[in-house]
Formats: sequence, structure tokens, C-alpha cells
Amino acid sequence: MQPDLPPNVNDSLNLYYFYKDYVFNLCSITTSVDHDVKKPKSSLSIYPNPVSDKCTISWGDLKKPESIDVLDLSGSELELSISYGDNYATLVSDQLPVGIFIVRIQMGQDYIYKKIVK
Repeated sequence: MQPDLPPNVNDSLNLYYFYKDYVFNLCSITTSVDHDVKKPKSSLSIYPNPVSDKCTISWGDLKKPESIDVLDLSGSELELSISYGDNYATLVSDQLPVGIFIVRIQMGQDYIYKKIVK
């Protein structure tokens, strides 16, 4: 797709500014659409991250999660020990190999996903 050339095409400076403005306008066109996906507001935090032997999952003043699962990047659930407190859970991660994992937290009918690194 090539734009119409300006009348004074022999003027290289004019041509430079024409293409600069053309490319700027072309690149500023919306290339994605926000489908207004509703995401649960999260005051969840996981620390420390990167994790070592254990980490804490804190949900503050939110309701206690129905479940907390740890997934590898292929989506397989890993069996780890999780102990619950009033507004936090402790995840024993000493059995995890070095890598990146996803913590899936079910809050009612919503799921919140957090990444952890070991």
C-alpha cells in the first residue's frame, strides 16, 4: 500500500516529512480490540518471588480461596503442600524444580493466575 505522492516529490525533505507523517498515522491505527473481558480485581500477592523453599500467598481482606493449585507450563497440576492461615497460605515449594510455574487461585467462580519463578 503506497500513499499518493505529494505535489513536490522532488523535494527530499518534503518527501521525508510526508512519509514520516504517513507511517506515524498508519502505525497509530488500532490493531487490537478490547472485548471488555472482566477480570477479578486482585489484591493477591505471592512473596518472595522468585521462591526458594516456600512462599506465602496473601489475599488480604478477600474471602478465602476455594482452591490453590500450582501448574507447570504444560498445564499439569503439581502436588505440593499448602497450609492455610487467616488471610494467607504457605506453599512449600522445596520439591519444585527450577523453572516457571503458574499458581491458579479459585475465588468463587473466578480464577486468578499468578506466575512464580524458582
